[in-house]
Amino acid sequence: TPSPRPTPVDAGLMNRPAATPAPEHTVPASPAVPAATPSAMPSATPQPTPQAAPTVFTWPVQGDILTDYSLEVLSYNPTMDDWRTHDGLDIASGTEVKAAAAGTVTAVLQDAMMGTTVVVEHGGGLTSTYSNLASVPTVAVGDTVGAGSVLGSVGGTAIAESALASHLHFSMSLDGSTVDPLEYLPN
Repeated sequence: TPSPRPTPVDAGLMNRPAATPAPEHTVPASPAVPAATPSAMPSATPQPTPQAAPTVFTWPVQGDILTDYSLEVLSYNPTMDDWRTHDGLDIASGTEVKAAAAGTVTAVLQDAMMGTTVVVEHGGGLTSTYSNLASVPTVAVGDTVGAGSVLGSVGGTAIAESALASHLHFSMSLDGSTVDPLEYLPN
């Protein structure tokens, strides 16, 4: 008997993908098994989940405000003997400095003008910065802190504000732009 004629599989076309006709309509997935969507598909690189800004704030130190936040009106700086804007609050205190809200420490640095500084990221683009601290803070980059966690103590390391009494220079920013801390701190 003659051998049968070779089929495409027999002709070495086994590795070629078979053509699939496009469906005329799509059958919806059963409610018990939802259809996978591109956003539900796992990705090769995990994407960070944006954190919401905290809702609980506390004062970083208790004391009198020596210099208010002022970007619209110039305030006198006795150390520099000039008038300038002021991006935070100078709060008189000689005590421990606490995180104003929960977050993650993203920087511990020696700023040339503002001295020992700790920066905390709170989520939602909100950060708080604590300057003029004693030379050795009690936190490190990557530490998670809660509202009221001790970051360090007030020092005298800010040469730009050395003519003022012992104080904390406390500033906040939202998406990289300074904001008035009094908009967040409790009354």
